[in-house]
Amino acid sequence: MDFLPTLLIALVSGLAGYGISLWRSRLSPWFWLEEFGESRRPGDDVQVPKELYEASEESWLAVKLPEGSITLGDVFDAFEVAQGFVTIASGDETILNQGRELLRNAATDSQTTEALRLLLRRPSISHTVQTALLRQLIFPEPYDPNREVKLRYDEDEENDGCFRIELPISTLQFGGGLRKQAYIRDRLTPFLDIVARLEREKLLVVFDAVTLMWKSQLEVNKKVRDLAEPIVSANTRWTCTAAVANFGSKPFLIFGQGAVLHIHGKRIQDFNLDCMVLTRVGLEVNSRYQRVTGVVAVQPGSTLEIALTTVLAQSEIDGNELLRAVYDQRSAQSRASVSALSNELPWRRRVISTQLDFGR
Repeated sequence: MDFLPTLLIALVSGLAGYGISLWRSRLSPWFWLEEFGESRRPGDDVQVPKELYEASEESWLAVKLPEGSITLGDVFDAFEVAQGFVTIASGDETILNQGRELLRNAATDSQTTEALRLLLRRPSISHTVQTALLRQLIFPEPYDPNREVKLRYDEDEENDGCFRIELPISTLQFGGGLRKQAYIRDRLTPFLDIVARLEREKLLVVFDAVTLMWKSQLEVNKKVRDLAEPIVSANTRWTCTAAVANFGSKPFLIFGQGAVLHIHGKRIQDFNLDCMVLTRVGLEVNSRYQRVTGVVAVQPGSTLEIALTTVLAQSEIDGNELLRAVYDQRSAQSRASVSALSNELPWRRRVISTQLDFGR
């Protein structure tokens, strides 16, 4: 019967050794969330209302959207361009009024020059003048050959070729693409010829017409922005950048499926949103996130940069209106969990992240 104690000692020793081995190679991750944001799949199909289609047709800048189903990327491009014009145009109506009043009352060449500087230095105004000329919506009166040239202009290499107007203490750039399309030079030159000669009355006619067009384009682009923004917001996905560090002595695997974003707050019910796992690939300057279709390994002593993106678009999430509200107010908290597997244990385990405020 002496073999029983020996067997027990061997069994206990084996289990102890196995336990020590497991402890030494235990899964030792550190998982933290970094920043929340929103992402979109440009190829997703979305429906465009007739009003947005018509507004995009009227905009000089926004992508012309076909009526019906198009891609989210097209809608986002239209939104981004429209929003960009509205942003740079902020405050420019006052500049238009001040510049035209100064031009109207100018009694000297220096006052006319100052009016031009005030007006053409503003990108939204300068762009409207250029576009109106290129679309042949305005036709400046021919310059007076008997008037002396007061401001010189020549061509510059920037913006694929543009005009540079020489002012007494500064320069103005005007136009672009001269080296790509010959007609651009031909259609902009008549305006520059009356600028060069400071022909105040002719310039005033141009800027009075441009003011009406500028106001119209501002309203059109506001409409494109306001109609496109809900479509973009509804079809984007919640996303969060994160990182996983391996402090153990063995590698472990992170699964591309099974990740969950947990959001909780006093004003909302708990949300548990299924997520895709993406890893950062490429050099830092040109890096991008790529979806993990299987597993990705985290080597000992290394840190893996990842992103978690919700499987459902925002419009598909029940209660997303509340989620949007707490996101904008940063009044909820979140954690994430991913599915991981080490080479010692044959079952998966959940790795829980640190907490982060849900919002930007």
